[in-house]
Amino acid sequence: MRKFLLPYARERFRVWPFLPLSFGLALFFVRDAHFLVSGRWWIGWAWISAGLLAFRLWDDLESLEEDRREHPDRFLVRFPYLSRVRRWCNVGLVALGLTLAPLNVPGGKALVAVPSYAGLCMLLAGTYAWN
Repeated sequence: MRKFLLPYARERFRVWPFLPLSFGLALFFVRDAHFLVSGRWWIGWAWISAGLLAFRLWDDLESLEEDRREHPDRFLVRFPYLSRVRRWCNVGLVALGLTLAPLNVPGGKALVAVPSYAGLCMLLAGTYAWN
């Protein structure tokens, strides 16, 4: 997966604007100020960043045929093991969803709502299946 992830991220997951966006989303979803002050804010930031990368990859995988015509020089189009990438992307999205439960701030408020995440996954899967 290293042979795939680093070149792909370099090409399609630019630091600007994704990392500031993930930081802003993490701050938005944090429900308790103690979480920020305690120094654990980076957990939310890392989680949101991983989620954005997974959704970006999922989106690129779904537009692969179009990219083969319009952007034949892209790394994903030329990568020979796309079935593995699809499998790892799906596993990653499920794993991200499963990690939401332990990410609780003091008082039991979840960092990100599991139903919102599940709804977003279902919406995207339905959108891609429809096309």
